[in-house]
Amino acid sequence: MKRFVPLVLCVAAACAKAAQPAPELDPAPAARGSLAQQLAAESAARPAAGPRAEDVVASLGGAAGKQVLARPVLARYCYAGRTAAGLGVAVCQYDSEAAARRGLDHSHRTFDRLVPNRTLAVHGPTLLTVTEPTENDRSDAERLIAQFQTM
Repeated sequence: MKRFVPLVLCVAAACAKAAQPAPELDPAPAARGSLAQQLAAESAARPAAGPRAEDVVASLGGAAGKQVLARPVLARYCYAGRTAAGLGVAVCQYDSEAAARRGLDHSHRTFDRLVPNRTLAVHGPTLLTVTEPTENDRSDAERLIAQFQTM
C-alpha cells in the first residue's frame, strides 16, 4: 500500500498537466497522393497576395530553382534555389503575414536542430529561408535578408 500511494500521486500529477494547444494550421492542401500530386495541388492553391516565390528567388540571385513541398512549414506554396555563392534560398507564400509568422515559428521549432546555418525572415505574406553551407559569418545571408525586406 505504501508503494501504491506514491504511484497514484505520480500518475495523477502527470494527467493534471495542461495540454499544449496544437499549432493553428492554414487551410493548405491536404497531404494526399504522390509527391507530384501534392506539388500540383499546392501550385493550384497558391495565394495571389505578395510577390511570386519564383520572382523573389530570382531577384536574390537564385538559379536552377524548383517547387518544393510547402506543407512542412505550413505554407501554401514554396520554391527553392541556390545562389552562385552557394547559399540555399527558399521562399514560401502564405495567405497573410500572420500565417507567414506562424510558418516561421513552426520552421524554427521543427528544423533548427536538423538544418544548421539557417536565417529566416518574414516580409508580408512571404517567408524567406537562407541556408549557408558552412558555419561562416552570416554576412551573405544578412545581405539577402536585407534585400528581401525591401521588396
